[in-house]
Amino acid sequence: MHFSDLGDLARTWIFLASRELTDKEIVAVKERGNHFVHTWQSHGKNVTGAFDIFYNRFLVFFADLQISEVTACAVDKSFDFIKSVENEFKITLLNRNLVAYRDAGEIKITEINRLRSALHPDDFHSIQFFNTYITTKGELLRNFEIPVRGSWLEQLLNLPVHEPV
Repeated sequence: MHFSDLGDLARTWIFLASRELTDKEIVAVKERGNHFVHTWQSHGKNVTGAFDIFYNRFLVFFADLQISEVTACAVDKSFDFIKSVENEFKITLLNRNLVAYRDAGEIKITEINRLRSALHPDDFHSIQFFNTYITTKGELLRNFEIPVRGSWLEQLLNLPVHEPV
């Protein structure tokens, strides 16, 4: 199943890779991810879901909670899958301190605590970041890439109020 076949309320889990995946890695990870989703179960019942990779660096699971229940055990199985991808492809996917942002069209990754020093203060008005904390497919489609200003990241970074001249 493709994620586009699921409703906007499908539960979404996003994992940011510490680096861009190669074309060969994408093919292999997608194959493994699709196999996992086809065999994904929650208390012996199939989970209706999908798997995809966005921008060669975001691994995303979707589950239709209106059709199937996803228990903690099923979520644990998806994390086990993610850990196996980390080990096999020598990447980090579970570091929630990483943030991805678009700068001059290029996707860059840094740790959240280094973002302030990586960018000029004026850049925070124009920089878009990828919100990996969203929880539904609808949010992914509408709010995956959002401005730093006005977001939870602005509050976390405690950015000063800066009025453009």
